[in-house]
Amino acid sequence: MEPNPGRTNQNEDKSRIEELKKRLYSQKGVERDRFDAEELHEKSYGVAEEWRREELVLPEKPSTTSRFTFMQKLLFVSVIFFVGALGFSGFLFYGKGNTISAEKIELGVTGPISIGGGEPLSFTVTLRNKNSIPLLGAKLTVEYPDGTRSVTNLATPLPRSIETIGDLASGAIIQRTEKAVLFGEENDKRTIRLLLEYRVSGSNATFSKSANYDILMNASPIRVAVDSITEISAGQIFDFTFTITSNSTSVVQNVLLKAEYPFGFQFKEATPKPAFDNNIWTLGDIAPGTTKTIRLVGTLQGQDEEERIFKFSSGLQSQDNEKNLETTFTALSRSIIIKKPFLGVDLTIDGDGAAEHASSFGKMIRGEITWSNNLPTPILDASIQVAFSGASLDKASVEANQGFYQSLSNSIIWDKSNIPNLARIEPGESGRATFNFATLPIQTLSSSGLKNASISLALSAKGRRVGDTNAPEEINATASKTVKFSSQLLLNTRISHLNVPFTNTGPIPPKAEKETTYTVYFTVLNSSNIVRGTRVEAQLPNYVKWLGVKNPAGEDISFDQNSKTVTWNIGDLRQTGSVGRVAAFQVSILPSVSQIGSSPEVIKNPVVTGEDQFTKIKLQGFGQTLTTTTGDVGAQTFDGNVTP
Repeated sequence: MEPNPGRTNQNEDKSRIEELKKRLYSQKGVERDRFDAEELHEKSYGVAEEWRREELVLPEKPSTTSRFTFMQKLLFVSVIFFVGALGFSGFLFYGKGNTISAEKIELGVTGPISIGGGEPLSFTVTLRNKNSIPLLGAKLTVEYPDGTRSVTNLATPLPRSIETIGDLASGAIIQRTEKAVLFGEENDKRTIRLLLEYRVSGSNATFSKSANYDILMNASPIRVAVDSITEISAGQIFDFTFTITSNSTSVVQNVLLKAEYPFGFQFKEATPKPAFDNNIWTLGDIAPGTTKTIRLVGTLQGQDEEERIFKFSSGLQSQDNEKNLETTFTALSRSIIIKKPFLGVDLTIDGDGAAEHASSFGKMIRGEITWSNNLPTPILDASIQVAFSGASLDKASVEANQGFYQSLSNSIIWDKSNIPNLARIEPGESGRATFNFATLPIQTLSSSGLKNASISLALSAKGRRVGDTNAPEEINATASKTVKFSSQLLLNTRISHLNVPFTNTGPIPPKAEKETTYTVYFTVLNSSNIVRGTRVEAQLPNYVKWLGVKNPAGEDISFDQNSKTVTWNIGDLRQTGSVGRVAAFQVSILPSVSQIGSSPEVIKNPVVTGEDQFTKIKLQGFGQTLTTTTGDVGAQTFDGNVTP
């Protein structure tokens, strides 16, 4: 049977269509052939004409790379726009043509290059606009250095001046005259700062131009001269003399002088007295040609060849802090070398070498003097004197071993008449002498109302030596001590059952297992000085009860049940005289049969304590322990014994 040609072609076409379907729906085929439309022609596959003309388009995934590329392009365009705008602005304001430049603005000053402190300063500020467009709303600020004052009123600080100039046309020139009074140290450079602020048309920004004007202070408005020695012995009294002179053509107001003392300096006195502490003087107003003088006295302690630096400064007083300088006119220093004294002397009180020594009234006090020759040559005809001062000294108590006490001058003198070795003290040789003294009785001093009692001792020694020029030279040495006397703090205690501010009950004599109440009195006496933190404490036995009643009611009397302690807080206690400060409180006692025939204790170990404000010494006084034996009128000793 012969094959049918028509059926064969039909099968081939069907086979190719199936293959095309497989390729069309295969991912690999799609990726590989990607719409080769020319293969889909009518002849090969029998596709209609309309299908051949259409392009087959398959859906695609969105491309991340394409999105990022767009954002980068947008950013790039923005940057180009910003740079272009900035360049255009710079061209407008700083370029050539119709623009403005700070370099084309002249800000100059014409004035002296130096001036004396306190003298009026006048200088001219010149402004010139060389730009082709005007400056709008120009403002000139002049900043002055610290301490500058107004020309019209020296009491008025002048930190700055501000002037509104307004518009400054192209090519315009203006001048302004500024006046001020500058202060400062001699040879100090002071800087005045100038600032011009302005705007330009078409912009809200503020532009500026600045300049500095330096001027030298060729003279201080006041001069301070200091006169003092350059070498002293340790403990030797010496002085500084300050001479303050006006160097200004006008009045210098509110002048202040301030001193800084080195370690070891002890201030004694000054004329006039310092206004603050012991180192600040207010000199007020100093007119032209006026001179003021200050004398400062003190002592200096230290070792041989040690150097001490004193610093002094003067200037205008600060308006914010009256102890500080607002502007310094002068700052200087003085050096003093401590030398070992030619004739060394020392004074101790009861073995204490401190400048101040605390002691008690009525106690015999021992003083000791030592001397030595620190020269390589002998000291001839030496004499030593101790002078006493103070109303509390008992002249009759003074004893001078190897010396003579002259009561009229209130001094003890040692010389070659009573100590032969003082006629010639060889190099390196030393010696000693002692003396004793005491105060008047405490009762005498208290009745006179004396407070803060003290006795001062001034030691002076002198002699002669042969100097380098074979001429006799007098040498001197001094020392001083102060003895302060602490107040006497006493405590008296008393117990009562009758005639008291409280109503007491119970049997007298007390009976075993029966309660009896008593009133306890504390009396504190202070002889002279103020005593700080005064308090009285005492203990109650276990069989004694605190009843919480006191007199006067305002006194701070309390009881601690745990420690069984009664406390009376007095605080600051002034001189009381013979009456004293009195307080009372009520207690009860419940005796036991074991106490029959005895007088049980009611108050134990009473003590008063405090600190003397003048001497800073801790004071203490003890009172008497109290029993049931009272001090009532007519009471007998056996009235305190417990009965059955």
